[in-house]
Amino acid sequence: MQRGAKIVLTCIGVGLVLMVGSAVDQANVRAAAGPAGPAVSPVTLAPAAAVEPVAVDGLGSGRWEIGSDVAPGKYRTGGPADSLVPLCTWTVEKAAGGYLDAGTSEGPATYTIPSKPGAIFETHGCQPWVRR
Repeated sequence: MQRGAKIVLTCIGVGLVLMVGSAVDQANVRAAAGPAGPAVSPVTLAPAAAVEPVAVDGLGSGRWEIGSDVAPGKYRTGGPADSLVPLCTWTVEKAAGGYLDAGTSEGPATYTIPSKPGAIFETHGCQPWVRR
């Protein structure tokens, strides 16, 4: 018999052994579980409570969706965070793209995040923004 044919027959034999072994394992699992299968308890999920978007204890650098991640309102920062570039920046992007507003500060700043659900408030280099 040629070497290639021996390899093919060996692969077929290994496949048959694996199939038979798998069938035996499945039969053992069914036998252990009983005729009706394993016991399953029903689970009842409570509806999720509505969450009022509220800023965390200070907004750090990042992008925050207005209405989901951060509530509209007046916020204050102590100014630039410790960095090589002492500049605090922020922008508000429209949900559909483009900018509504932008600002920078070298010291403490106050900004009113507009009530524009879906818009993005983005800030970098600032100490945390805290709602007033």
